Amino acid sequence: MSEATIYNWKKAYTPDEETGKSQADIHQMEKEMHRMKQEIDILKKAITIFTKE
Repeated sequence: MSEATIYNWKKAYTPDEETGKSQADIHQMEKEMHRMKQEIDILKKAITIFTKE
């Protein structure tokens, strides 16, 4: 295993002093936020379909 790999893992999973969140945590939250935005868009489209009737 290379030294760069270990450094990258350490960087990804070590919490930031300012936020208290690691890069992996932030990435996970961004993925969740993206998924939730997609769900909201789908619900908005469903509302427009059902309110037209």
